[in-house]
Amino acid sequence: MLPAGCSEVCAEASVGVLDAQWRGVATRYEKRACNYRAGVIVASLVIWLAS
Repeated sequence: MLPAGCSEVCAEASVGVLDAQWRGVATRYEKRACNYRAGVIVASLVIWLAS
């Protein structure tokens, strides 16, 4: 569901910007997939709660 007046391109761009802020979640730094997944979940929750 998109906010009023926001196109799909706008939504994808904002997700890209938020994603760039969470570059610390990178596979090369994580030795286990569960650690990477946990980082992605935490980042997603923070982004979701902030919006």
